[in-house]
Amino acid sequence: MSSVSNTSTTEAQAVRIYELWDKYLREGNMGGMATIYAEDATVQSPLVPTFFGPGKGIARGKQEVLLFLQETVKRRPDEKVHWHRDGYLWNGRTLIWEYPAETPYGHYQVDLAECMDLEAGLIKRHRIYWGWFAVEMMKESTVKKALEGRLGANLLKSLEA
Repeated sequence: MSSVSNTSTTEAQAVRIYELWDKYLREGNMGGMATIYAEDATVQSPLVPTFFGPGKGIARGKQEVLLFLQETVKRRPDEKVHWHRDGYLWNGRTLIWEYPAETPYGHYQVDLAECMDLEAGLIKRHRIYWGWFAVEMMKESTVKKALEGRLGANLLKSLEA
């Protein structure tokens, strides 16, 4: 006789997360997102330090996770997010899917791999891995913002003179 702990997650629950997470992020629906993350959830992403400051690579707890996701929605380059994905992998604990750089309709999109450990049908630990296209976009954005900052600083200096 096998026993199922109250922290196990069924494949049906994993499919629910797979469908709802994509839907809620597209919509920017933080109320919906709150229903699929555990209270003590974590998110690891290269963007966490961008939103929360240097040295902090993990958003901890549902409140920080939701703030991170809210900032992601606010700052995402919508013209480069096409939401194409080709299914998921599920091993009974970890749910993984990819938004590949190349899409079947000829566009490049921000390429990410979403990796989530689920407990009791909720996201407990979420890792976001970036591909080459996403990294290039981040570098381009960083350089642009640095130049804008430098140009703004130079403009302020010239106005003070």
